[in-house]
Amino acid sequence: MSNQLKGMPALTAKKPTNKGLNLIQEDTLLYWIKFLDDTGFSPTKPMVIAYANEIRMRDAPGIRALSRRWAARWFKAQRKNGLIIKKTKSIEVARQAAFNRGLIAVWFQKLYKVYVKKGIQADDILNFDETGYQIGVARDQDITTFHPDYRSTLLNDTNYEHITLTETISVAG
Repeated sequence: MSNQLKGMPALTAKKPTNKGLNLIQEDTLLYWIKFLDDTGFSPTKPMVIAYANEIRMRDAPGIRALSRRWAARWFKAQRKNGLIIKKTKSIEVARQAAFNRGLIAVWFQKLYKVYVKKGIQADDILNFDETGYQIGVARDQDITTFHPDYRSTLLNDTNYEHITLTETISVAG
C-alpha cells in the first residue's frame, strides 16, 4: 500500500516473470489444441506438454523443459477459456452399454430357425472371436477438449504395433 502512495503500481498489476509460456506461445498452444479438437482428434495431456516444450524450444533452444507442476497449473488456469480434461471411453465400455439381452435372444432364435431349415449340424458351426490390441496405448486416457459433449478420438503421435488375437471354437466341442 505504501508503494501505491508513492505512485508505484500494485504487485497484482505486475506481469508475472516466471510463466512457462509467453502470451504468443500460449495463444499458439491454445490454437493448436482447438484445431485438433475441432477436427475430432483431441490431444492428450502429454501431447499438449510436448507441444508446449516444442514451442519454447523454437524461441530459446536449450531451454529447460516444463515441469509437471507447470502443466497442472496451466491446465487448471485454462478452465476459464473453456478447456477441460476428460477421460476417453474405450470401445469395450461402449459395446457393453449397447448390450441388450432381449434383442440378442431374438437374433439367436432366428439363427436357430435357419439352422433347422437348412439342416446345419453342430459339427458345421464354428465361433470366431477376434480381439485387437495396440501396444503402448492405455485403454482410457485423459484428453484436452473445448467440447466436453463430443465423442473424442485419440490422435496417436507415435506409430504403435498392433496385435490381433483370434480364438476359434466348435459348437460340437
